[in-house]
Parts: sequence; C-alpha cells; structure tokens
Amino acid sequence: MKILKDKILEKVKSLLEDSENLWANQQFYDDRFDKLVFGTLSILRITYGEKSEPASQILQAKDLYLKSGNHGRYLHPLLNIIKGILTTLSYEVDNDLTGSLEVQAQGEVLGDFILLAKLLLSENNIAAASVLAAGSLEDTLKKFALNQNLEVYDKDLSVVINVLKANGFIKGAQSGIVQSYVQFRNKAFHAQFDKIEAPEVSSVLAFVEQFLLTNFK
Repeated sequence: MKILKDKILEKVKSLLEDSENLWANQQFYDDRFDKLVFGTLSILRITYGEKSEPASQILQAKDLYLKSGNHGRYLHPLLNIIKGILTTLSYEVDNDLTGSLEVQAQGEVLGDFILLAKLLLSENNIAAASVLAAGSLEDTLKKFALNQNLEVYDKDLSVVINVLKANGFIKGAQSGIVQSYVQFRNKAFHAQFDKIEAPEVSSVLAFVEQFLLTNFK
C-alpha cells in the first residue's frame, strides 16, 4: 500500500512541475502538453477509477482548447483545472482520502488473470483456463475476506466461503452458486480436467469478474 501511494504522489508531483513549466513558458500545444494531459488522466484512472468527474472536467477543457481558434485564451483555464485537480489529488492520496488504493490494485491484478483465462478458454485450452479460474476465484474471495479483517489467510476455500456467508457478505442464491464452485476448484487443482466443461469455467469467470467489479473499486 505504502509503495503504491508513494509512487502516485511522486507522479503527481512530477505532473504538477510539468504544468508549472508549461504555464511559465507560455507553451501551447506540443508533446509536453500531451504528456501532461494523458499523464494526469492515467493517474486519475488509478486513483478514482475508469470514469470520474475530474477526468471529465479535463477532457471537456481539452476539447474546448483544441477546438478554439485562439489557443492562448483557453490554455490557462485548462492548466488551472489540471493544477487544481492534481493538487487536490495529492492531498487526498497523502491523507488516505481516495479509498483503498491497495484494494484497487488487487482488483486490477485479478482482472488480468480473468482476461487471460478467457483468452485460454476461447482457444479451447480448458485445462489452463480452469486452473486460472479456480485460482482467481480462491484468491479473490480470500483477499476480499482479509480486506474485511476476517481470519482466513490459511483456510480452505470452503471455509472462506462459510466465513463470508456467516458475516453476510455472501447470501441468498449466491451462496449455493459459490459453494458449488468448491468442487470445480478441487477438480481443477487436482488436474481432473476430463471432468470439467467449458460452460463451467465460463460460469466461474463470470462470477469472479462481477465480484471484482462490485467489491474491488
């Protein structure tokens, strides 16, 4: 968590310096301008998610700047918006006000595994896809439980699911669906691939993907 936080603060500081240089030099559109805008949008995506109000404000101001016949008139307002957003972001990250960056990072890593598993499944590589799906399922549920301060670090998947159910994080029809995935996990981890069908892998991947979207943001 601290490493990710420090890297974000370092990047924000660098972007603020870039914006100050553009302002001081009265520099209009060039590569450095692109670097500033896209760098700011990238760091906003990491901290606030794919779509955020600050990102929308920058994009609107950039469009106005590029479409205007007098670039100078709209450059300073755009730089002011970027500087203000970056200054606010720096304060919020430094004071842990942006939500859990660690949780977001976990979700991104797990999401990459899901994408890879889907690719393998599309190539009919059920063995590799099922192992990735099973691992992603277990890791996702366990990390979520740990983020809720539940003691599941060295527990089996079935125990993790029961702990989540007991604490109200998994309930209703979802409980039976998740519990059925324990058998899938066991087949995948014991290389019983002849007992696994593609729809079963797809079902697990769909569940994990939705769980990530809901709980790791």
